[in-house]
Amino acid sequence: MEAAGCPVQTEGALTERLLHIVTTSRFESIFEVIRHGMSREEAAEYIGLLSRYHRAGFSSVFGVDS
Repeated sequence: MEAAGCPVQTEGALTERLLHIVTTSRFESIFEVIRHGMSREEAAEYIGLLSRYHRAGFSSVFGVDS
């Protein structure tokens, strides 16, 4: 986070471990469109929604504007 120029909270819940888990969950959600055999069009719609969902949560927890 520091390397990206984002402020890092050294105490509390905002840890490198949490960042790892949040990042992993985003990629896992994207891979779900493959696991469910969605068409390219349907997958693009779902990934767009998932991106909005994860961006809002990331911004809320980490205090970073996207």
